[in-house]
Amino acid sequence: MNRRDISRLAPAAQRQILEESLKAHSGGSVEDIMRRAERDGIRFTIPLNPVSKKNSSRVVPCGRYHKVLPSAAYEKYEERAGSHIPYKGLMIDRPCAVQCLFYTKIDYSKAKTHIDLTNLLEAVDDVLVHYHLLADDNCRVIVSHDGSRVLHDGAHPRTEVTIRFLGKTAGQ
Repeated sequence: MNRRDISRLAPAAQRQILEESLKAHSGGSVEDIMRRAERDGIRFTIPLNPVSKKNSSRVVPCGRYHKVLPSAAYEKYEERAGSHIPYKGLMIDRPCAVQCLFYTKIDYSKAKTHIDLTNLLEAVDDVLVHYHLLADDNCRVIVSHDGSRVLHDGAHPRTEVTIRFLGKTAGQ
């Protein structure tokens, strides 16, 4: 069953499928995962060269209107990053800090071109929302990106992501 089919199900059925998937892959329920995450945070690595969402966007005609799509490089990155995102479907809606360490192929401290940290952060935030690890990327969920920065590792470009919880949701 793919993600589109699941999204058409009732919320209770979606949660049951998520529970079964998490038990199969991580050995615990949503509550177990959240208790571990509360204590340790969620850490994972996306072993791909970081890609900005805003560079080279495309304008595509849609009937009488035009639609702005992200670059083809970003779409490929988003698709490939999905296999490295843990706990897909968890839909975290609590205030959290998302720290991203971007290791790029190019050493931007010496290059003539520059890279925009906020664009890289936006790309990762959108990937986390796309794969339903985070419920949204607004300021009530992602409270900070403290400690995020761009570094150089020409041999192993990657993004190291750490999500730490900062408080309780309104319903808790």
